[in-house]
Amino acid sequence: MIEVIDMKKANHLKMTGLLLAIAMLIAMFSACGAASPSIQAGPSAGEQGAEGDDCKKSFNINYALGDEFTDVFTDTPRKANAGDTVELKTAILFDADIHVYVDGQEISKTHYDSDYWGYSFPMPDKDVLITARFYTKNEVWGISEVEESALREKYPAYFDLPTTKGLEVYVWQMVPNSYSCGVMSGTNRNKTLEEMANLKGASIDEMKAILAAYDIPKEDIIIIPWQNPISSYIGEYWIGQEDEDPDLRARRQQAYIDTLRQMLLAGDAAVTKVAYANWTEDNRIFACLNADKLAISSVRHCPVYKLDTKEDLELFRERFQNILTLDQGYNEVPSFNEAVSGYDDSFFAGHSLILAYVT
Repeated sequence: MIEVIDMKKANHLKMTGLLLAIAMLIAMFSACGAASPSIQAGPSAGEQGAEGDDCKKSFNINYALGDEFTDVFTDTPRKANAGDTVELKTAILFDADIHVYVDGQEISKTHYDSDYWGYSFPMPDKDVLITARFYTKNEVWGISEVEESALREKYPAYFDLPTTKGLEVYVWQMVPNSYSCGVMSGTNRNKTLEEMANLKGASIDEMKAILAAYDIPKEDIIIIPWQNPISSYIGEYWIGQEDEDPDLRARRQQAYIDTLRQMLLAGDAAVTKVAYANWTEDNRIFACLNADKLAISSVRHCPVYKLDTKEDLELFRERFQNILTLDQGYNEVPSFNEAVSGYDDSFFAGHSLILAYVT
């Protein structure tokens, strides 16, 4: 088929196309003079060009997020123009909170009536670094070395202390499984109640980072638990039982101090707990990680279980809830359920749980 084109019509089309092209150019130049809207995720904010190539200069948005944030952040812009409002988005977590920082300064969070949290900030005229922390019931995740400047600003009194007589770390609890810490220079006297009451409470992970800034032997760091008078919580490790052997109480309190010391100074070393589970003769207890070694020679082996996820922990509970007593403690020994109550997805993101059944 041969298509015949009316020349007059063709010329008319050319003229229309020229007018449209001019109109588009005018619109582009007008946009350069207008205020820029909030940017969206991804590199579409524009690449930084030579002077005069863009209406505004764009800068990089860098991220120092741990593996635990991989599936949480859903929108992470990589560039933005100076003065633009940058918005980050994360999934909504029902068992944790997320704090986001730009160059060590925390930015505000907005809870939308949708399926995400938003974190916004005005883009400065320089590259920025985004860090974050998870706050769960018992632990803080995501502390990184880049945040030391933020800790210095938040706790200035805890840095650059004289260490001639070591450091004294004071730890108090307001509720179970929650710890607050303060630090002072070591002295030859007991600190007054007023001095301790004026300490600003840092979390365990924050205090770990603060102590890491000091180049002194760990033996020169003294852990001192105390009862904050504004708290009505008193841990069972301080409460003496009727007719209790004073040595037993002292050992129980020392075990608590040793646990705090391990939390603050032992890095990634394992933390050991004891939980009550009662006695059982059910053979299903021997379906364990080391089942092939339980009957070797005359050596008595403990059944051992390894849990790598929160789902593993829930399956263990379902499997043994009718075999062992998991919801009751015994004297000062907590129940199994209480001992593992803080182990959530954030914990298992970087840890495993090893259980040994000891009779």
